[in-house]
Amino acid sequence: MSDKVNYFSLVTTTDAELKVKGSKFIADLAPVSSEGAVIQFLEDKRNQHPKAVHHCLAFKLGIPPVVARSSDDGEPSGTAGKPMLGQLDSFYVTNVVAVVTRYFGGTLLGTGGLRKAYKDVVKIALENAELVEVKKQYKITITCDILLFPQVMNAAKRFPGQIQTLSAGLSPYVSILSEDEEIDSQVSKLKSNILGVSPDYAETIIDPGFKISIE
Repeated sequence: MSDKVNYFSLVTTTDAELKVKGSKFIADLAPVSSEGAVIQFLEDKRNQHPKAVHHCLAFKLGIPPVVARSSDDGEPSGTAGKPMLGQLDSFYVTNVVAVVTRYFGGTLLGTGGLRKAYKDVVKIALENAELVEVKKQYKITITCDILLFPQVMNAAKRFPGQIQTLSAGLSPYVSILSEDEEIDSQVSKLKSNILGVSPDYAETIIDPGFKISIE
């Protein structure tokens, strides 16, 4: 049985609104690729709703997620950010930020009521969102001697990915982006294709005249 997890992100922004005993909860979610984008999105929502009492936050970054953080923004600890983050986990979404803006309606909801409200409004937004599967991208960079550059380019064109940058100058290199899950095996084939020998024999060559790095 496979334990592989598929991850998703948002195609575009999505939102939802929920009213509970006079309080209004507004969820705004967006696709992001950096913590800087998260901070900017949060600031945008604070500027958009300057009279709101709370702007609670949850976000995840990376494929698979390597950063997952949340903030209660003054709500009782664990009643806002954590249930929001829990919904991002439940939908297996990443590279996404969720901000829930709260306008207080005069009635205290209690910790259980708050947790439910923050959870439910993010859930509604995700249920209405258009999601797309996202895969981890690897950046493969080949640096070589100028005499090997033609062979490197020929092999790069056969590699399962997309050539992003290259230079045929004094320090030639080619960078490729790939989502292939068998990246180590593909890089081994890449090395053998550059050298024009079998993968097993290519692995025995210590200094082939080029270097391959994976990020």
